[in-house]
Amino acid sequence: MSKLTNCQLIARAQQLIKSETVIITHGWIKSIRSQSTMFFITISDGSDARAVQIVGDSSEFPAIIDELTTGTAIEVTGIITAHPTQSGSWELKPQIIKSHGSITDVSTYPIAKSKLGIDFLRGLPHLRSRTNFFSAVNRIRHRMMKATHDFYDEEGFIHLDPNILTVNECEGGAGVFTVTELLDEKVSDIPSTPDGMIDWSKDHFKRRVFLTVSSQLHLEGLAMSMGRVYTTNKSFRAEHSLTSKHVSEFSHLEIEQCFTSFEDLMNIAEKYVRYVMTQVYTLCAEDLGQLIQVGKFNSDFVDQQFMQRYVEVLKPEPWTRIKYVDAIELIKSNKEKLGEEVAPEYGQDMSSACEKLLTDHFGGPVFLTHWPQSIKSFYMAQLDDGTCESFDLLLPGVGELIGASQRETDYSKLLEKMSSKGINPKGLEFYTDLRKFGTAPHGGFGLGLDRFLMYMTGIKNIKDVIPYPVYYTSCNF
Repeated sequence: MSKLTNCQLIARAQQLIKSETVIITHGWIKSIRSQSTMFFITISDGSDARAVQIVGDSSEFPAIIDELTTGTAIEVTGIITAHPTQSGSWELKPQIIKSHGSITDVSTYPIAKSKLGIDFLRGLPHLRSRTNFFSAVNRIRHRMMKATHDFYDEEGFIHLDPNILTVNECEGGAGVFTVTELLDEKVSDIPSTPDGMIDWSKDHFKRRVFLTVSSQLHLEGLAMSMGRVYTTNKSFRAEHSLTSKHVSEFSHLEIEQCFTSFEDLMNIAEKYVRYVMTQVYTLCAEDLGQLIQVGKFNSDFVDQQFMQRYVEVLKPEPWTRIKYVDAIELIKSNKEKLGEEVAPEYGQDMSSACEKLLTDHFGGPVFLTHWPQSIKSFYMAQLDDGTCESFDLLLPGVGELIGASQRETDYSKLLEKMSSKGINPKGLEFYTDLRKFGTAPHGGFGLGLDRFLMYMTGIKNIKDVIPYPVYYTSCNF
């Protein structure tokens, strides 16, 4: 007797028909109906987009059938049989049906109805994965993460997750969360210094500590001994933003690689995105199909044309690489396509409209390279013309997916840039010292995995691709 997930059972169904092996499977009831003396139950355990159909004689299960409802968790023992009229199809003939958890009051079960709005389901993250839409998103997330680990393992990277409790603010501009246990006290009892500031020396770590906004600085230190490293850590941003692309906690792919060039960095970024999207496109057809159906009837939640993104990304031509200065001129020469928006001047950031203009113009992904040092981070490798070896990877439909650079290896240049940007090197010696103790040419990038999942699924709100989203004004679970 074999105990199988729905996915395993579906994959082996034809073999099991021939062998008449007794199997055990389980799941939550998605639908149940009776017809004459027969009953029909479909169950799903979340492992596959396709449900398992159970067909049996009601008279053989008089003690349980009337108790089963949508949402009940059951375990079924039986054999797989060929469908009596549909060639190639099959069904599970039960011998034993065991209920593990019933619905105490069907009228209060919030997802008993077959069609529910996604906006309604956002308030039910603990239950929404029982729907076809959200379970499909979760399986695609799993495929994305597995493909990520497979890719970097094949490329010779070591997976290491640095600390998320840190005393450094990295770039700091995004806003950081403070971690403290002092707030267990009354406000009047919180220890303070003579000038009225919180006395962090009385806190758990004897100093002020933050949730990380990026693992990059620590990851660079690991790269200086391990060569090629990556993390899929969580990062945290204290931005007061309620847009469809922002959350306070997100999954963050960050890589660092040594003894490599700027070209190598662009190459591995392109190779990674292509690899993951190929895996999802090839292995998640059923789940992508679920999202296509949602997009047909509700384009507010899913982009109707999102599958075109796979065509654009996976076509064999190399992706466009254009320098920032040249992109500025290109945008100015096509400024009528920006509508009412003004074309940027050199030294200004790129808006979403500018990113769209570039990806539309080149008909696919674009590496926007060699940004001015003045608008980029202190750690990016400086060039003599005032630019840095950096790139943003822009994808059609979503704009920036990856921010990357070679890292500055010159100790003096690094300290000068930190000073010019008002960054105090005190406390960052663990990072700056790397330039004194056997530094090597190296670079890396960061990619928001949740945004990448939005791109691959066409889902327009990041809160719909994260199992339990935490965002500005909302941390409810």
